[in-house]
Amino acid sequence: MSAFSKGIFVVFSPLPPPGAHSLKCVMLLTDAPFLIMDTKEPPSGMLHNHTAVGLETRGQRRLAVLLFTHSVLTCACAALCLYTLYKVHRTEEAWIQIHAQEQLFLTQHEIPVDKGIYLRKYEIQNPSTYLNFTVTWNNTLKLEHGSEITVPIAGPYILYFCALVYGNNTKGNLTLSQGRTKISFELLATTEERCVRQQKVISLYEKEKVTFSFRNMHDPYLYLQELSVGLHYLLGAQEFATPEYDPQD
Repeated sequence: MSAFSKGIFVVFSPLPPPGAHSLKCVMLLTDAPFLIMDTKEPPSGMLHNHTAVGLETRGQRRLAVLLFTHSVLTCACAALCLYTLYKVHRTEEAWIQIHAQEQLFLTQHEIPVDKGIYLRKYEIQNPSTYLNFTVTWNNTLKLEHGSEITVPIAGPYILYFCALVYGNNTKGNLTLSQGRTKISFELLATTEERCVRQQKVISLYEKEKVTFSFRNMHDPYLYLQELSVGLHYLLGAQEFATPEYDPQD
């Protein structure tokens, strides 16, 4: 009869002769490790082949699923990149087309250029018949000799000015002259440091100089302290020459 206790193999048997009992016990104890090893659970690959095959099959399936998922994600990323590049390219083409249309529109519909001149009175040591100016801004119209304005385009102009006159409540005349045309503005002396503003639409001819003069009407001590003058063409890009008049026609 035999039993296991904490890894020690013990043998019980009837009492044999003295010599035989000792020999039997030694043989059994010598074989005990092999018996103990035989009682351990053998590897799964030896006794459970069907279980190992199942685990291997499941591992192959998981690997296939991972490979498929990786392929799908890669394709999705590639498709997203291609779509992004396509949209960027289309956006650039759209901007280029819009810019080309704007340039074409501006070419076909040119914005009228402001033509005119803005002057400020300039004091000279020897006063002359005409007022002298310095140019603050000009386009097309020009100032010559400090007092003459060249008008290359005939047509309507807006004339406006701001004048500051000192005196004893008297009057003076600011006159614009072009050939035989003379346009005068009556200016009153003021006691305040504030310019008097006036404006008027006038018609000017091309190739004739425009000048300004100031004359006292009553008080010889009337003084034109400040004067700023603006002259602007009103027809924008349109230009019409004055018809030539021939008395023989």
